[in-house]
Amino acid sequence: MTWTSSLPRSPSAASAAAAVMLATAVFLSTGCAARAAACHQDEDEAGFASLFNGANLDGWQLRRAERQGFVVEDGLLVCPEGSGGYLFTTKEYADFVLRFEFRMEEGANSGVAIRSPLLDGKPAYQGTEIQILDNPRFVGKLRATQYHGSIYDVVPAKLGALKPIGQWNQQEIVCQGRRIMVKVNGQIVVDANLDDVKDPVVLNKHPGLQRASGHLGFLGHGDRVEFRRVRLKELGEPQEEADDARTARAPTRRPNILWLIAENIGPDLGCYGTPLVQTPHLDRLAAHAVRYTNAFSTAPICAPSRSAFMTGMYATTIGAQHMRSHRHDHFHLPEGVRPITRRLIEAGYYTANIRTLDGKPVGTCKIDLNFEVEGPVLRRTAADERRRREAEKAQLEQELALRLPGRLGDGSLLPQGDCTLTHCPNSTCCR
Repeated sequence: MTWTSSLPRSPSAASAAAAVMLATAVFLSTGCAARAAACHQDEDEAGFASLFNGANLDGWQLRRAERQGFVVEDGLLVCPEGSGGYLFTTKEYADFVLRFEFRMEEGANSGVAIRSPLLDGKPAYQGTEIQILDNPRFVGKLRATQYHGSIYDVVPAKLGALKPIGQWNQQEIVCQGRRIMVKVNGQIVVDANLDDVKDPVVLNKHPGLQRASGHLGFLGHGDRVEFRRVRLKELGEPQEEADDARTARAPTRRPNILWLIAENIGPDLGCYGTPLVQTPHLDRLAAHAVRYTNAFSTAPICAPSRSAFMTGMYATTIGAQHMRSHRHDHFHLPEGVRPITRRLIEAGYYTANIRTLDGKPVGTCKIDLNFEVEGPVLRRTAADERRRREAEKAQLEQELALRLPGRLGDGSLLPQGDCTLTHCPNSTCCR
């Protein structure tokens, strides 16, 4: 390239001209670089939507609040010192990129819940938690999976990405299918495939790892942490995982489940060779299905036994072995233990305890578990619950009439000889 100039040709003038051109070139190149960086940043932020408006908590809901919970201060989302709780989004998300900035005080402990149910329990287990922590304060005092950026208690994060206390940090969490990636100040500290988690102890303790969607949330634990620029971009499923998901949703892979439970009954059925008992429907079911010839009970009474088969664990293991011993003490299952109905709900099923079908009575709506659970055992309404209680009362009266020969459910006396079952006159319960 040839430069021409009308400036004087003296050495000093030439030097001055060169300096002017160099300064102009530097200014132009710097301006171009700045514009290019701004364009790149705009492209990098394409598709993101703000989750926090800087003015109020619209779009969020607070659970298990302690003192102030979360508040808005000068456009920041803040968990004040001495406060806490779980601040969840009202909306659920599956695959996404979450970005935010945070600043914490010395020794602070917090977290980000992802794919979590809306609950008052522990999102780190029922959902998944990405740890927020002042690492230097806790060096050598925690497990590797408890430091900042870790998938809490599951996958450890690389250390050294945090800025000094008092400075703002940038964090990004990518969830796509079974992959979770965490970036802190531009450094990848976690890049994990949840299917690589094989430890049965960890999997049992963290059932939330199996969730494909749920709420996002900031978890306050009593330390001051500030958040700003909270934004999210939803992602589509990777093609391979999308195909797998469609296959999983196909009718052949997603059958309807009808679970029949009969109480106070033994193997005295027609399909087991008892001639005096007529059970044509059960016989037909047994003829077209699998009939077990050996069956066992973990407890010889209803509520502990029911608690066992609803959780897949021995009643003695979950503390539910004593008959109806936890009706009024708000006893909860150990961490990571959930009823099968909750697992079905999380898998996309609608669960119900059916009392009538096409106007005909087919069940009692009885549940009678020996524990309390986080969230409903079944998806049902308050009216369903009232009907269930009425059915339980009616069933109890009927059972009392059968189990206490000589008295009706209301306590009145029966004439001798009226307590008989026509289909099995030699049954010991009728003598």
